[in-house]
Amino acid sequence: MTMKTKSVVYWTMTILVAFFIGDGGLAQLWQFRVNPHGVVPELGYPMYFFAILGFWKVLGAIAILAPRYPRLKEWVYAGIFFDLTGAGASCTAVTALTTFT
Repeated sequence: MTMKTKSVVYWTMTILVAFFIGDGGLAQLWQFRVNPHGVVPELGYPMYFFAILGFWKVLGAIAILAPRYPRLKEWVYAGIFFDLTGAGASCTAVTALTTFT
């Protein structure tokens, strides 16, 4: 694989990750503002939790696209991992509770 191909693949994947994380963060902020009682009660988290997550997701998407700052990007990717695994665990726990009760 040539260096140009690697660069194109890297930036394509980076832009896709930033878009989906940033878009999800904006959606969470919008949902909190318009309908704060949507998903939050089912998962058992406080009402403001998704607004905080949405805010940090938007900042993380901006940080991923910013030039330089490799340590910051490393932490953003770690935060995305924690966010997605926590979301999966929360949904699994809620589904397991509603399925077996």
